[in-house]
Amino acid sequence: MTLITRRSALLGLGSLPLFAGALSLGACDRKDADLAGVTLRAATYRGNPDAFFDKAGVADFPYQLETAQFAGGNLIAEAINAHSLDVGGMSEIPPIFVAAANHGAAHRRRAAG
Repeated sequence: MTLITRRSALLGLGSLPLFAGALSLGACDRKDADLAGVTLRAATYRGNPDAFFDKAGVADFPYQLETAQFAGGNLIAEAINAHSLDVGGMSEIPPIFVAAANHGAAHRRRAAG
């Protein structure tokens, strides 16, 4: 006999809104979205991935793509933190320092205010 615990019941009930939201996203018509005025600012690290887009069959974007090459992941993380970039690939270490810097800044603002 299977025993349903309170935790598993709450987890199941809590996941229902997420499941319903995921289903509603499938009903969205993405063809109606006009992305011509949207620019995605992406960082590259040690190489230009633009050549790979053609080979992958995804070279025709519905939006503008601006890429910038960076010498290190720490610089990419700083640019994302400064809202100069939208996305960039790096190792897992630089975002930890960005998160720590933002956390410290939030505490300093609360202490001052």
